[in-house]
Amino acid sequence: MPNLNLKSRLYPHYWQFIERYLNKRQSPAEKVTLVQKLIFILPTRYGWWFLFLIGLLYLLGTNYQNNLILLVSYLLLSVFLLSIVLTYQNLSGLTVQCPSSAEGFATGKVHPVISFSSAKMHYMLQLNLMPHYDTVQLTDTSQNATLSLTGAKRGRYLLPRLKITSQYPLGLWRAWSYIALRQHYWVYPAPDSNTALHPAADEPAVPAGNNIGDTLTSYRSGE
Repeated sequence: MPNLNLKSRLYPHYWQFIERYLNKRQSPAEKVTLVQKLIFILPTRYGWWFLFLIGLLYLLGTNYQNNLILLVSYLLLSVFLLSIVLTYQNLSGLTVQCPSSAEGFATGKVHPVISFSSAKMHYMLQLNLMPHYDTVQLTDTSQNATLSLTGAKRGRYLLPRLKITSQYPLGLWRAWSYIALRQHYWVYPAPDSNTALHPAADEPAVPAGNNIGDTLTSYRSGE
């Protein structure tokens, strides 16, 4: 599987192409249930080496006419194929949503919360917002996932696509999905760290009985 985080950083148009392709498969929705057309699956690097071992054992078994080696190769091939179904089932049927909009300040962190619902339990999930790089590990879906992204400028933004990955149970296959949730997050202006908001020592305080509107003072940065 290509590393989209690295690709999107080195080649910005790469992620734009992937985004257009994904928009055709799944448009943003408030709640998304993972089904067959939304789940991609390929062998991991460990899975490719496992398949190479199966082929090597098969060649040795046929060359030396050793039925025991052939039996082992068939058994390993059965485990390899069965793990496709198990890895797919670990994502299939999972419903994902972001129930509330997240808030944060410019140049700071925004932490959207992702919740899950399903008729069964799902294990060993990895989540991150594309094309951001902070990954959250979940042992199961009984808990919510708090993700992280950087609010560059103030404004209202649509939540980026959520990538969910799983290699459960044997690590031979990697199943993943890119989910578009119709949820926004807010980025507020960063507060000014200028301490001039506090009255200066040499500036007279406003009498308690006077209205603030009756007294005019010069503007200070951060007010």
